[in-house]
Amino acid sequence: MRFFLTALFILTVFAIQAAENSVLFTASEVSVKTLKPQSSKLTFQDDAVLVETQKGDWPGFYVGGLNWNLDNAAEILIEVKNVGTEPVTLNCRLDSPKIDNATMDGTYTHSFSVEPGATVQGKIPLPVILPPQFNGKFFGMRGFPGGARGQGNTGKAAAFHKDAVAAMTLFLNHPAQETKWSVKRIVAVPAADGQNNAWQKMSVEEFFPMIDEFGQFKYGDWKGKVHSVAELKKNIEIEKADLAAHPGPKDIDKYGGYTGMPKRKATGHFRVEKINGKWWFIDPDGHLFWSHGADCVISGNATTPVTDREFYFEGLPDKNDPVYNTCRGTGSWAPHNYYEGKGTYQTFNFTQYNLMRKYGSDWKDIHAQLVHKRLRSWGMNTIANWSNPEIYNLRKTVYTANMGSGGKPIAGSGGYWGKFPDPFSKEFEDSVNDNAKRLAETTADDPWCLGYFVDNEISWGGERSLAIGMITSPANQPGKSVFAADLKAKYGDVEKLNGVWGTKYTDWDAVLQTTDKPNEGSAQKDLDD
Repeated sequence: MRFFLTALFILTVFAIQAAENSVLFTASEVSVKTLKPQSSKLTFQDDAVLVETQKGDWPGFYVGGLNWNLDNAAEILIEVKNVGTEPVTLNCRLDSPKIDNATMDGTYTHSFSVEPGATVQGKIPLPVILPPQFNGKFFGMRGFPGGARGQGNTGKAAAFHKDAVAAMTLFLNHPAQETKWSVKRIVAVPAADGQNNAWQKMSVEEFFPMIDEFGQFKYGDWKGKVHSVAELKKNIEIEKADLAAHPGPKDIDKYGGYTGMPKRKATGHFRVEKINGKWWFIDPDGHLFWSHGADCVISGNATTPVTDREFYFEGLPDKNDPVYNTCRGTGSWAPHNYYEGKGTYQTFNFTQYNLMRKYGSDWKDIHAQLVHKRLRSWGMNTIANWSNPEIYNLRKTVYTANMGSGGKPIAGSGGYWGKFPDPFSKEFEDSVNDNAKRLAETTADDPWCLGYFVDNEISWGGERSLAIGMITSPANQPGKSVFAADLKAKYGDVEKLNGVWGTKYTDWDAVLQTTDKPNEGSAQKDLDD
């Protein structure tokens, strides 16, 4: 009882004195009987709880019966000493009064690492919880205002309630060896002034619009936030001074290759060479080249859908504005969530809007020139995938271009961004050839071109996913015909295939017509092949 009474007292103080760190847990105040070990042994040592874990699934300890109100806290700090000889990664799980053990709804988990012999204040950043009055008001978003936490992408409040933390578990995730570490105390750290979350108590009418004219969250402040067009223009001189003071590395050639090492054979184009057992890029002048860059170097990264949610935004220019109407556009690619299946939607490009107001009518050229100076100043030497040709064609920074494939997808395949292309289709071959021809005419002979990204995040799945995808596709899937022909060439008689796969195909045409998934165990060899 001593620990729980202390905790209740502390919480009362915490609610009143939110400006100071508040102690939630001290080993000197807790009885070891209130802690439940999990594949571990707990003892007191030097005003700390010493935890000696075994090799297990989730070794550590659990403490329940808490009533921590962390609503005004930005994070909690856990003072931990690693008494063992190996690094440990400690996980802290906080539980609401009601949790779903199957889905883990109602819990929040974060982790930190501790080196052997070290004592650290492990930080557990606490999520902002989406207030219930905003349920369903946020859509077409990957996150919520101020870093607020909701349930997936539903726009609903999360099941985890940090104003009523009922239990805490400190544990390791399947450690490979026994560990020994101690916990001395846990404190709650209040949100700083710049993390003001007063908006959470606003009504819906007060809160919207929530995005200012520069595309920024209205109800927060941070270093670098723009408050006016005048401030936006003032940043021109600030950056000019910074670029002059930091022009970039001196020991590199015009391509960004390193001049501090002996030159290799120069071919006038990028190539690779193995040196002392390691592969290196060699730039066109023969210098070793370590590619360090950024992708999406464009003037449209902050393009966002506005259809159905113009009420989010403050001060968007009129749709018929003769100067800024070019910032408006349309989109149609939405593989997930709110805009999926809705066809064409309207968009607004905040990056371009800000560049136009900052630099005026010549914004596009000024921006393109500045990009190269910025990258050099930051020590970068590569413009990577999905970048603007108008920028990399200035040939001041090495770049990569994109070579994609197209054609008929494998109908039975899966993938987060879409189905896998069928490499046996004529359309696939044509698209690859067309793209190669286009690149041969534009970038393939350019010394500044480092190479190509080919497609992006296409999902191979498991070892047999694509083979199964072919079998479960319709009969007109080009790759399925190839697979069926291979099987026929191997087995000859379809009954022999049935004997191995445990199927009941009547003939080889039935193999083409089926969309049933085969038994992965009995068909394993053929699927692997």
